[in-house]
Amino acid sequence: MTELLFFLLGATAASLFVLITGWLTAKMGASEPARGSWAFFGLGGVLLVLGLVQRSPAMLGAGAGVLAATSTLVWWSTRRGEHRDQQAKSFANELGLSYEQEPSSPRLRLLASTLTGAGDSNKVRRVLSGLWRGVHVSVFDFYYEVTPVDGPTMQRNFTGALIASSRENEPITI
Repeated sequence: MTELLFFLLGATAASLFVLITGWLTAKMGASEPARGSWAFFGLGGVLLVLGLVQRSPAMLGAGAGVLAATSTLVWWSTRRGEHRDQQAKSFANELGLSYEQEPSSPRLRLLASTLTGAGDSNKVRRVLSGLWRGVHVSVFDFYYEVTPVDGPTMQRNFTGALIASSRENEPITI
């Protein structure tokens, strides 16, 4: 009975650690909170092996908890991204714009790269484009990552807009 209790305590503690870490990552602005989940899967595997070798129910529980919580985090992150994609599609339809999950034009990728020159990597997603009130517009989400020497990788998310306009047009407000 105590072995089951130790297993459950280890599983609960490890699961909470993974889930709270994923939740905080999302709250801090990461668009893909499960992006580094490979590290959690590795940790879960190591804990399982150590639990088997040392015959430790708490460590076995922790390994199982990490693997279960990481799988849940990956599922939730995927669903969250799909929900955002669906919202962008609906918004594009409401405005009469076309929707692309990834830009087909290299122009937007080049723009994001230029705007985020300090980042290690960047990505453009959820592109809405077309004529809106007689003006060609493109609205898109993009992020870039910076990995400082002394800390974890940080992700910055932005929404950008390109509007074709001549000098004679009245002012444009976004």
